[in-house]
Amino acid sequence: MSLQGAGSILGGLTAAMLMRRVGPGRAVGLGLAMIALASIAPAASLLPALVSTELLLALVLPSLFLAGVGVPWIFVSLVTTRQRLTPARLQGRAAAATNLVLNVPQLVSIAAGALLVGMMDYRGLMLGAAVVISACALSMLLGEREPHQKTPAPAPDLTQRN
Repeated sequence: MSLQGAGSILGGLTAAMLMRRVGPGRAVGLGLAMIALASIAPAASLLPALVSTELLLALVLPSLFLAGVGVPWIFVSLVTTRQRLTPARLQGRAAAATNLVLNVPQLVSIAAGALLVGMMDYRGLMLGAAVVISACALSMLLGEREPHQKTPAPAPDLTQRN
């Protein structure tokens, strides 16, 4: 876990720079791509050529670092964009809604994962997760067709009465 923590420090230090260069949507896509790559590593023992422990460790340990880099890229981009585009009076509500939208699916996926790991090999689950996360990454990387704006204009505050 210390490798993932070190990756998170690097990801946190580079997230703002990445967002300025590629935009928040693509920064999320790159973070997801890092996590997808990291999800493939635990399943590498399915390949006959990577049966030795040394080779597996040489693949899994750097993947933990990559996952650590990807997580801050995703969340810094998400929270920064939410704060920039949400009127000041609605910041609390937007933060609460974001937490709900992120935490409920995570809770459901933990329960589903606990059930599935009892029925099938964890390596197959990791490959499945890598496929789903890769599709999400591709969606974020290819789906943003508008040119990147360096500083998005804040959303108008429609709750104020004139």
